[in-house]
Amino acid sequence: MLIFPEGTRNQGPGLLKFKRGGFLLAHRSGVPVLPVAIKGTAEIMKKGTILIRPSTVRFSVGRPIDTEGVEEQELRERTREAIEMELSRLQKA
Repeated sequence: MLIFPEGTRNQGPGLLKFKRGGFLLAHRSGVPVLPVAIKGTAEIMKKGTILIRPSTVRFSVGRPIDTEGVEEQELRERTREAIEMELSRLQKA
């Protein structure tokens, strides 16, 4: 299952607050979370428009985060840290 934990498109730098739903699902089902950072999608379809434009998109996949023995909030924090680290790598590349 793929989720976008911010719940909406971000118009500024940095990550928005992560919603709980996907993390509750992962925690209760016991499956690992695979953090993926995506950069460059803001120019494809700006918020509030239906116009689609060409753009270069880059993504980076982090290491899976085990859910066993981890509370939902900690899982959310670990995932956020992992995605921030991957975004940092993308900005340096």
